Amino acid sequence: MGSAPRVCIVTPGQIGSNPRVVKEAQALHEAGYEVSVIATRTLDLVEPRDLALMRRIPWRLERIDLRSRVRWRLLRTAQLAARRVHAATGLARSAEAGLSAFVRPLRRTALETPANLYVAHYPAALPAAAAAATKYDAHYAYDAEDFHLGDWPDDAAYDIERRLVREIESRYLPGCVYVTTSSPGIADAYAETYGIERPHVVLNAFPVGRASHGPTTRGTAQPGPSLYWFSQTIGPNRGIECAVWAVGLARTLPHLYLRGTPVAGYAERVLHLAETAGAGGRVHLLAPDEPDKMEQLAAAYDVGLVAETGHTASRRLCLTNKLFSFLVAGIPPLMSDTPAHCRFAAEAGLTDLIYPGEDPAALAGLLDRLLGDETRLADGRGRTWRLGQERYNWERERGQLVEAAVGRVGLGPAVVGPLNTRAVPDVGQVADEDTQIGEPIPMRPMAMTIRDLGLAIARTAPWLDQVGRWVYARLPESLHDTPTSRLRAHSASALCVTFVQIGAYDGVAGDPIRSLVLEDDRWCGVMVEPQPDVFDRLRRNYLAQASRLQFLNAAISDRSGEKTLFCISEAERKQSGLPHWSSEVASFNAEHLRKHFPHAKLVSCSVKTMTFAEVADRLPGGHVDVVVIDVEGHERTIIESIDLKRHRVKIIVYEHKHLSESDRLVVESKLRGHGFSLKGFGRDTIAFRPLQPVDQLRPLAADEVVR
Repeated sequence: MGSAPRVCIVTPGQIGSNPRVVKEAQALHEAGYEVSVIATRTLDLVEPRDLALMRRIPWRLERIDLRSRVRWRLLRTAQLAARRVHAATGLARSAEAGLSAFVRPLRRTALETPANLYVAHYPAALPAAAAAATKYDAHYAYDAEDFHLGDWPDDAAYDIERRLVREIESRYLPGCVYVTTSSPGIADAYAETYGIERPHVVLNAFPVGRASHGPTTRGTAQPGPSLYWFSQTIGPNRGIECAVWAVGLARTLPHLYLRGTPVAGYAERVLHLAETAGAGGRVHLLAPDEPDKMEQLAAAYDVGLVAETGHTASRRLCLTNKLFSFLVAGIPPLMSDTPAHCRFAAEAGLTDLIYPGEDPAALAGLLDRLLGDETRLADGRGRTWRLGQERYNWERERGQLVEAAVGRVGLGPAVVGPLNTRAVPDVGQVADEDTQIGEPIPMRPMAMTIRDLGLAIARTAPWLDQVGRWVYARLPESLHDTPTSRLRAHSASALCVTFVQIGAYDGVAGDPIRSLVLEDDRWCGVMVEPQPDVFDRLRRNYLAQASRLQFLNAAISDRSGEKTLFCISEAERKQSGLPHWSSEVASFNAEHLRKHFPHAKLVSCSVKTMTFAEVADRLPGGHVDVVVIDVEGHERTIIESIDLKRHRVKIIVYEHKHLSESDRLVVESKLRGHGFSLKGFGRDTIAFRPLQPVDQLRPLAADEVVR
């Protein structure tokens, strides 16, 4: 089946209306898989969004054209006939055909598409994925964006739909190599309903590159102040009616902006309601737009509305796209009090943004508190923007997705691809405005210089910035600027590259040097990780490279000895439904963890500490070309302790997001004082000087390990 493992994603929808499928396909493509997507073509309304995506996606798309009225009627007739057969006989095969008219076309196309792994989205795609996996002796998996058994109201009229979904999911879920869902509540519901292992949670988050360069104090939409909501469809049971009444009650006289396609008759209904509620002229209907623009569009409004009514079990458990779009956009999300929202707000520290879902007066009061106080609104927007940048973004979530495919399926070749969750090649990965570009990197020097000049010009005006982002997204991946690409380019002419990685974790999650160490025998160095269980995984993940690596089960500090390290255990993460990355966070400061997870139970252990010099001296001559640091706020202590001249350090990659402003300035002052140029990449900074070739190093012993 070719050198790269093949993944086939199957969905009954169109890609223009399903950003989750697009993000999954892109993440697996970037991880080294050969990706195909089987989707449909049914609605002319979505066609422009499909075409816009098709102009830039690097993976294969097979669209099943179902626009023919004759073909669709035949499929629907067959579906209804199968549904009647199932109601009378209970035959499993009739349940598949009776669930959806998409089942047969999806199965037929999937059977013609060889792959190593098939991923079904929605119940209608499960039979197709399972059948193709059987034919090609492959695996299949399932992504449940919703709790599909709870898609309908708790009414006997929908019993047949629930019966069909239960029949299909109970038949195929046990055979899935993994299952992913979009919220902790949905994961719990699937585990409890079908007795399967709790699914992986991959939140519907979005890339930080779609955010503005920094938080803004308020929106720019006029007339204002503004409350913003968007979805594919504007209709009932979405909390809109409550919002209209709240807008009429609020003393700040806010305007409600609704983006999407109204269902038949609903536009007139909601505008009439606005007149009745005292909000006449302050409810605005906006046309749909491309999914990739949602965060940019949202940033223009003061606050966002996430108003799920909980009228079905699925709605009570879901965390929708708009919530995470608002976080990345940096606008406070006002959330109805569904169980999923309350659970999320407690984790994110946003409980002050929860309101009773059917209480317009409570929502009006919340609007007035935010929109009537400029300081409170600015603080709320800043807090929200930081959550989107640091915690709830696709750069973090895609690691969980790829980990499921790599770890559970064992499609090994993809592990050696550029799996780098902190540096997604995306339109948003550009330099921070307050950092220096520095001298050109030697890889493709003319092209890189032109690219950097273009980025600098693009930032001089908003309209140029938008054009620049559009152009940047279409550049070849080799010209995308990430910490990994900088490291690869900067070391291109070196005979050998020595490195020290501090806080290496397992060598996979969010690791900017993993692909370099795996692909390039010139990279020799020391990996330092204090957590014992994680340290064992780190060594296993680099078994084939052990002859040129050293592994230290220790922490780096300004003095040798022992210190108490605090972290969250994997058992606590699963029991409390914490995000997967919570187990990656370990710190000498317990308050640093409590700031992110105030209710989590922390575990502590005593760990060996070493100085940077002690680690560097394990390399020939104590020379270290590259230093990579990810230590949850301890970066200043380590960088200040490094004798940059003695160790001949050329590049330092460090995480700056947990540094206070004063610590950040101290670190940058020291580095610039030693001739480093700085460049920001979201939460990380890379400091670099010219990297000169060094003598070839001797191979390092595989058993040089400190415990």
